[in-house]
Amino acid sequence: MSEHLESEQLLALAVSSEDDAALRAARRHVDSCAYCGARLLENRALFALLDGENQPAPVSPALRARVLSSVAHKAPSKSPWARLAIAAAALSSLLLAYLDGRGSALRLSDLVPSLGAHCLAFESAFSAIPLVVGMALSRAGKVALAPLPFAAWTMGFAVLGQVALRQRCAAHDLSVHLFAVHFVGVLLLGLLGGGLARLLQSTRAA
Repeated sequence: MSEHLESEQLLALAVSSEDDAALRAARRHVDSCAYCGARLLENRALFALLDGENQPAPVSPALRARVLSSVAHKAPSKSPWARLAIAAAALSSLLLAYLDGRGSALRLSDLVPSLGAHCLAFESAFSAIPLVVGMALSRAGKVALAPLPFAAWTMGFAVLGQVALRQRCAAHDLSVHLFAVHFVGVLLLGLLGGGLARLLQSTRAA
């Protein structure tokens, strides 16, 4: 065989076994022809490359864990119940402030810093309950950190603190104090709960 092998013959050689009787003559030709031998090597390299593309690319275990963790943490934040709970807590707090303070005069002198700090600390003590419990459960792997649910829980418990303040606050019937401290305090504590959850979430995912 003096002519060079056809492309089809070289492709057949590239994928055939060494003991294929039908290609013995072609194999002997390749052994004596440098040109055809080089083309055969190119074909084999091409098939090896194609075979490699069929295999899934290896994924780093650390990257896989990070992606799964990110998905697990972010999914709950899109839950509609959390948004509804936040809106309900804000509306409830606003309604309480309005009902308790209606009829009172709007006097800036009713804003006593020491009293406002006391009421805010009282609401904060209530809102700390779901934060502490939530972080403990998160560390145990029972719940996933998510800003919106954490904000909803902290606001809900802050509203409970606002209800308790109706009997404990010396200015429980003064509109300016109720709106500026009790109501705004609930909103701020919700933001604090959501922000803390986001911070812990990003720290854990890093």
